[in-house]
Amino acid sequence: RLTMEDGRLTGAGDVFVSDRLEVGAGARLAGPGRLVLEEGAEALFGTALAPDAPPSSASIALARDLRIEGEALFQQVRAEVSGAVYDPALSGPGFSGGAIEIAPSGVVVLDGPGIALHNDGPAGLSPLRNDGVLRRTGDGLAEIGLDYAGAGALDLSVGDLAWVGGADLAISDLAGQTALHLDGARLHLDQDAALEALTLLSGRVFGDGDLTVTDELRFQNGAMQGEGDLILPEGAEALFGEGLDGRPLLGEEPGDVIFIRAPTLARDTAISGAATVERGRLSLFEAGFDPDAGATVERGATLTILPGGVLELSGPDAESDGRDGLSAIVNQGLLSKTGPG
Repeated sequence: RLTMEDGRLTGAGDVFVSDRLEVGAGARLAGPGRLVLEEGAEALFGTALAPDAPPSSASIALARDLRIEGEALFQQVRAEVSGAVYDPALSGPGFSGGAIEIAPSGVVVLDGPGIALHNDGPAGLSPLRNDGVLRRTGDGLAEIGLDYAGAGALDLSVGDLAWVGGADLAISDLAGQTALHLDGARLHLDQDAALEALTLLSGRVFGDGDLTVTDELRFQNGAMQGEGDLILPEGAEALFGEGLDGRPLLGEEPGDVIFIRAPTLARDTAISGAATVERGRLSLFEAGFDPDAGATVERGATLTILPGGVLELSGPDAESDGRDGLSAIVNQGLLSKTGPG
C-alpha cells in the first residue's frame, strides 16, 4: 500500500503497488522510475466525492511514468502529467514528463466534475496510451490535454470529456460513445466510427475512416478533412457555426463581440438529417498541411443532401463556399434560405 498527501516520490527505481494506492492533493511524482499499479490493485488519484460537499479539485503532479494494470479512479483532481525542473545542461528550467499507460488488464475511470489531465510541457511530452479501458462516468466536464493512442476501449457512455490543448488522438475503439468534445485537439480516424454526438469547438478531425454522427453535431470552428466521409443519417441534426438559440459559447461573456465562426468541411458529407448553417461561414475547401499526407495539399469536399435531408442557411451571417472543380453541393433533398439578410 502507498498513500501520498502533499509528498514527493522521486528517483530511478520502479515502485510496484499490489493492493492500494492513494495520491492526494499536493503530491508530486517525478523521476525516471516507474510507478506500477499491479493487476488486482486499486488506486485513487485526487479526492473522493463526499455526499453534499461542493466539488473541488486536488492538484497533483504526475511527471513520472505510470503503468496501470489494476483499476484506477480519478476523482476531483487536476493532474499535471509533466513539470518544470532544473536542467543543468540549460542552466535553467527544462521539463520532465510522465507517460500514462493503461495495460490490457487495466481500467481508468474519470468520475465526476473537476477532472483535468494536462501537459504543461512541450507537445508530445506526456502521452496517454490505452490498451485497456478508459471510462468516463458521473456529471460535469473532464478535460484531457495529452496525446492519446492505443487499441483499448474508450467508454464515454456517461458524462462529458473534452480533449483540449492540441492533443493528438488516435482512437480505434469507441465503446458506448455518447458525446465527444474537441477543443483544440486533433482526432485521427483510421477506421469507421459512429458517435451519438460530436462537438468541435476548434481542432481537427482527419483520417480515412467514415464518421457517422447519429444525434447531434455542433461544428463551430476548426476543420474536418481526410478521405473518409461525414455521414448525418435520418434523425440527426447538425449546426455549422454558432447558432442564435442562446446556447453559451465556451469563454463567452455577456456583451462580448461575437465573431462569425468558420468551420471547414474538407471531407465528403452525406446529409439525410437536418443541418443548419447559422452565424457561420462553412467552407468546403481547405489548402494547408495534411498530417496524413505529410505535405501541403488542396482538398475540396462534395456535400450531398440526400432525399429527406435538409441544409438550411439561417439568418444574415450564414454562408457556404468552396473552390471550383474541388467543391460541390449536390441537392437531392432540400436546400433552403431562412431568416433576414
